[in-house]
Amino acid sequence: MINFSSLYDNEYAHGQVKQLMGQKCKLTIELTDEPCAWINACRITGLRYILNRQSWSWLLAYLRDGKIDDFRVFPLQTERIEDFQMQALKELIRTKCNVFRIPFLREVRASVTLIAMFPYGRIKFKIRLTNNFMDYLYDNNIC
Repeated sequence: MINFSSLYDNEYAHGQVKQLMGQKCKLTIELTDEPCAWINACRITGLRYILNRQSWSWLLAYLRDGKIDDFRVFPLQTERIEDFQMQALKELIRTKCNVFRIPFLREVRASVTLIAMFPYGRIKFKIRLTNNFMDYLYDNNIC
């Protein structure tokens, strides 16, 4: 089996993201469980950026405060983070971030779409629909 993650130039993607941050672009980030972020901005669409814990913190610092300092961010380091989207979402809810659920018809969709809003962009989550997850959202007033 070929591991495409090892063939991907994540350092180049990191540089592109940093350049967008330097231009103060508003980023739209779609997370996956890989962990990976698909980044869209005014000048670029569908940039794949493989995340580790440091790069995730770096992206959040930019979205919240516009900080672009990437000291101690090593884009070539990979790590497996189980259920990354759920962990990231719960972290944002715990820190009282503005998270909104996109309305849907329950009979039609197998996932829930949520958006976290920030001054410098937004993060889009698409998480598998379960009763436990819906109860978690209701318990946290994300209806």
